[in-house]
Amino acid sequence: MNPQFIPVHVDVAEMVACVYGFPLMDQCSILSRRNVHMPPHSWYMELMQRERGWLEDLQQNPSGLEKMVAALDAEIPIGKRFESFIRFWLEHGPSFELIASNVQVFRGDRTLGEFDFLCRDRLSGASLHIEAACKYYLGYANRSSWEYWAGPNREDRLSDKMARFTSQFGIEESPEGSATLKRLGIQHCQRLLFLKGMFFHHVDALHRHKSPQCSGSHYRSGWYLFENELEEYFPGGEDWILPERQHWLRTYHTGSPGSQGTKNTINSREATLDNIRRGLLLRKKAVMACRLEKCGNLYQEESRGFILPGIRMRTGSSFITK
Repeated sequence: MNPQFIPVHVDVAEMVACVYGFPLMDQCSILSRRNVHMPPHSWYMELMQRERGWLEDLQQNPSGLEKMVAALDAEIPIGKRFESFIRFWLEHGPSFELIASNVQVFRGDRTLGEFDFLCRDRLSGASLHIEAACKYYLGYANRSSWEYWAGPNREDRLSDKMARFTSQFGIEESPEGSATLKRLGIQHCQRLLFLKGMFFHHVDALHRHKSPQCSGSHYRSGWYLFENELEEYFPGGEDWILPERQHWLRTYHTGSPGSQGTKNTINSREATLDNIRRGLLLRKKAVMACRLEKCGNLYQEESRGFILPGIRMRTGSSFITK
C-alpha cells in the first residue's frame, strides 16, 4: 500500500487492498501466450497515485461504499466479496468505464464461461477484459511447483486455478464469446488478470522458503503452522484478532479490546491461543490469526497466519500430518 495514503475508514482500506494491493503473480508464460497481461506492483502504485484525489474524496464521503458493503451477505465467498470491491471501483473510480460484469457465454444450453469485467480505459479508449480473483494458498511442501500450493483446508489447488484462468481468457476466442462482445460494442479486448491474495509458508521455512512459480516480486506472504506447533512457533505480540472469514480481505481492522468471543475481538496472545484451540476443536478447520498494531483510529495488520488442525510429523526434509 502506498505509504502516502493512510486510510481512516475501514471499508475504504479494504477496497484499497483489493484494487491496488500486491499481485500474487506478475508474469506467467502460459497466460502470456494468450496475450494476458498480469500487471506488476508498479502498475497498481501508478494507478493509485493517479486516483489519489478520488480516494481522498471517498474517505470524506464513503456512504456509497458503505451501502455496498452493508448489502453484502456475511456468508458470501471471499472471491465474490473481492469482485464486489473491484466492481465498485470500476463503477465509481475515475480511470475506467464499466461496460458489463459477470457476462455469461452460452453454447446452446451449455455455459461456456463468463467475462468477469468488461470495461473501457478512459485515458486510452481501449476495451479491457479483466478477470479478478483473490486467493490464499499454502505451500504444503517447500517447492515451487503449483501442485504443492492449495487453500488452507487443502482445497482449490493453484495448478487448477491457473488452468481455469487459461480457459476463461479463451472464451472470447470462441464464436459465442466473440458474438457476445460484439453485442456489447466491443471488437477487441486487452486482457488483464487481477490475482490478489497471499502465499503462506510454514513457519520453519520462512527464511528459506521457495516461492511459487511465476510469483510476483512483492507478493503478500504469511505463515502457517499446525495445532501441535502452537506452543513452539506461535509468534509473540499482544494484540491479536481472529477475523471472520468475510473480513479476510482487510489489512486494516476495527475491533475492541476484550476477552468475550473469538471473532473480531482484540485479545492478548494467551487469550488468542485459547480461542484458537477452541476453534480448532469445534470446527476442525484452519483458523486465521492476525497480529495488529494501532494506526490512527484503525488497527494495521503486522502479521497473518493460519493454524491448521492435525499433527505435523517430520519425515526427512518434508512432513506428513495426522
